[in-house]
Amino acid sequence: KDSQDSLWYDEGPYNCNPNGGGPQANDTIFANINLDPNECYTFELHDQYGDGMSANNYDTSLTNGNWILKDDNGNIMLQGSGNFGNVISTEFYVDSAILSSIEKLNNNVSYLRAQPNPFKESTLIIIKNTKGPYEIEMFDINGRMIYQTKEIENKFYIKNKNFSKGIYWLRIKNQPKLIPLKLVIE
Repeated sequence: KDSQDSLWYDEGPYNCNPNGGGPQANDTIFANINLDPNECYTFELHDQYGDGMSANNYDTSLTNGNWILKDDNGNIMLQGSGNFGNVISTEFYVDSAILSSIEKLNNNVSYLRAQPNPFKESTLIIIKNTKGPYEIEMFDINGRMIYQTKEIENKFYIKNKNFSKGIYWLRIKNQPKLIPLKLVIE
């Protein structure tokens, strides 16, 4: 939420049981959020069961859930593991906006990923749980298309062909359910 209590991003609820089971238990979710600059925000993490993601409260062989909130430079703003009760929050200030994307990883959700990201010379693009061929488009931060190609495989390389350092967006034009991927060239 911003300082005016406007909600900028909301995710969930997830289909998990208090004992750590359920179809979305053990999912890993990465969410990069585009926020306007020069604004104060509050990040809140809620647990409807009130156990703060403490699965080992129910079974000591289970692993507690954990979370990490980082800024764009990788500095940790909030982190923890289990047992925070119903809600945990932190406030932070955004001094510059950087576009981002949301990547959800689990066994049956389609997603787009780059390894490594950021990269200098090349990055491996991995497309999961969809079928090609794929129409690839890459845009600079101003929305200008700077690269396009067609790929048949769900793994392929993007090579730095004299791209400037900066932030780019990769999208699969003919797969609208795949969220565009932020690429960073160093």
